[in-house]
Amino acid sequence: MKDARGLEVIGELLKQLADYADYHFLTEEKYFDQFEYTESEHHKDEHNYLLEQVKDFMMMHEKGKIKRDGSESPITVEVWNLLKEWLINHIQVSDKKYVTLFKEKGF
Repeated sequence: MKDARGLEVIGELLKQLADYADYHFLTEEKYFDQFEYTESEHHKDEHNYLLEQVKDFMMMHEKGKIKRDGSESPITVEVWNLLKEWLINHIQVSDKKYVTLFKEKGF
């Protein structure tokens, strides 16, 4: 984005993000089920939300759209905002909820 190449590279970045998130979430969710994590369903819903958003961005990019929902923000800014929100609300809050359980199970 700093080099004004955001739209040029966003498609591949979104694909890599989707692929990695899918792999990471499946692994994490396997342990939720194995360890009987009580907040598993809510956590999985959060994972699904992110994947849906990323797939939506991928479709928009493929169709050549750079704005969503009447927004004046280019897709690159919207992706940045989604990831920033994900870092703050999911990784720093939701993921921390299972740390104790995973440690008890030897992870």
